[in-house]
Amino acid sequence: MSGADKEKALANLKREYEADSRKMEAAAAKLPKGSKERGQLFTIASKMQGIVSVLAPYEKSEFVRAEQRDWLPKSNPIIHGGDSGFTAVQRQWAINDGKTPEEARFQTEMTAGGRGGNIAKRPVTKSHAAERLSTADKPRQTENSNQKLDEAYFKQQYGSENVQSGGGNRLGTRERVDRNVQETRTHRSQTELARAGQLANELKNGKLPGTPIGKLGTPRTMPASINPNATAERFAETFLGRRPTQEELRRGMKMNRGNCAGCWNAQMADGSTIIYRPAGKASRATDINTATVEIHKSSKFTPLNGNNELLKFKFPYSGTR
Repeated sequence: MSGADKEKALANLKREYEADSRKMEAAAAKLPKGSKERGQLFTIASKMQGIVSVLAPYEKSEFVRAEQRDWLPKSNPIIHGGDSGFTAVQRQWAINDGKTPEEARFQTEMTAGGRGGNIAKRPVTKSHAAERLSTADKPRQTENSNQKLDEAYFKQQYGSENVQSGGGNRLGTRERVDRNVQETRTHRSQTELARAGQLANELKNGKLPGTPIGKLGTPRTMPASINPNATAERFAETFLGRRPTQEELRRGMKMNRGNCAGCWNAQMADGSTIIYRPAGKASRATDINTATVEIHKSSKFTPLNGNNELLKFKFPYSGTR
């Protein structure tokens, strides 16, 4: 398969995952809040979004696995550095993780061996403040790529006096914690986006969401979220029924005397206007971390909004990411 074919296949796969995750979110939003089934569907949708996030071209990935080398361009220095992509990147990662170069090399050689490589292909030295580990004079054992890499194996290879038990799962534990945190954030973000879409649909049906900061007609505060920009824009796009055009984006950027990057200004079918402003682009009275959506001169909502032609929604930041 050519590189172009692989990229095309990845693009198709991403579209399928994105479409399926949106369907899953829509189905979850219809279930009762707090139900087990609703939570499960949102979790599945967030995991699918997580899959999409790692389907970028492999040469742009932060960590490159050895079996992906055929996807990399020939100019990539990892390929011609004498190590596989996996070993080279893992070495750099280990050094950045606070190890000495010798400790990093020891770690990466063990990791490569775990993938079927030759763990004893070169002398390995591990430096400590009060001891030095050297295998230069140890007899080499015949390698078996299927052998279990347990404590007994390393004692056989390097001598029992040079092998310490415990601590072997530090990096693995950190990775699991990071992954769990990211999955939780992704799930929360997807839940908040789904809620924003649901509130926009309620607005279409004539129900004003949020809470007025004062009397009827004042700006309405919406539920806080970890990403106010994404939440507010999902609300605005759902209400508009589409994404803004290039012309509507250009029109939005001209607001605030030409200082409104990310803003857009769209015309509705009934002649009203909907405006989205990311955090930091609203009025001075609005918190810098709050995104806003405005609906101007709507014959439908002006009477519901205390006869105020400006219906404004504020989307605050929840304070945790």
